[in-house]
Amino acid sequence: MKNLILSILALALFSLSAISQNDTLNRYDSNQKKIGWWKVYLDKDLAETKDTSKANYFKYSYYEGKFDYFNSGKIGSKKNPVIAPISDESGEEIPALSGEYKANHSNGHTKYVYVAEEGKLLEYREYYKNGTLKTHFDYKENCGVTPFQFCIYLYKKDGTLKSENTIKTSVR
Repeated sequence: MKNLILSILALALFSLSAISQNDTLNRYDSNQKKIGWWKVYLDKDLAETKDTSKANYFKYSYYEGKFDYFNSGKIGSKKNPVIAPISDESGEEIPALSGEYKANHSNGHTKYVYVAEEGKLLEYREYYKNGTLKTHFDYKENCGVTPFQFCIYLYKKDGTLKSENTIKTSVR
């Protein structure tokens, strides 16, 4: 009897913790705007899709009102598809973005690089057609005086740094 009660109690606690974890994802505020962490599904070009049957990956993003702190947009196209890391995952579950994903310009130079780990964005780089770095979002490096600030580097076509900025995020 004691074991039965302990088993029921353990099952109840496990169920509550599972619900509370799900409760922290995909929430809306009182104005029906996205808030907090969201699980976002992506198609083969890394464009957001609401249709999970077309999803090839998922990532996590963080919203405050209309602002998406981890939005990188679609990086691939039919002409320049995404080059994805080889995955050893198989099955029916949609995998989290993990590894380096890139697309090239038609001349063969890298156009975009998206680096993620377990669905969280670590880095995003965009390149000019000549192959030099244009934009670099670094989510790993702490920039600024408070935690949760990430770095944005903008470059000229000759590769010299044009500006360095920070974006404050309230989470990590």
